[in-house]
Amino acid sequence: MVLCGINVGMQEMVDNVLKEEERAREAVRNAREEASNKTQKAEEESSKIVEDARRQAQERIREMQSEAQQKAQDEFQAARKKAQEEAEELQRARAERIEAIADEVVEYLTTPAYQREE
Repeated sequence: MVLCGINVGMQEMVDNVLKEEERAREAVRNAREEASNKTQKAEEESSKIVEDARRQAQERIREMQSEAQQKAQDEFQAARKKAQEEAEELQRARAERIEAIADEVVEYLTTPAYQREE
């Protein structure tokens, strides 16, 4: 029976080793599943961060375009106003010159020939 006792003890040891091996396999399966879940969650978060950054960049581009359009419009209006003011000034100067010439012609025509300085 000693032989049987050794066999029983050995059997218990083998059973314990097999149980520990099964626990280790289960722990590895759980670790893999947890790693897979964490990887998937990290990929989802990464995708969300990238999408948020893309959305923010697009919004900033729209803001910059709007600012550039407004600046161009303001510069155009300022240049247009300046050109209009210059045109009005030229028109006033021409009107003054035309009036001066007209005055000279009138004076010439109304002054007798013997009083004219030629």
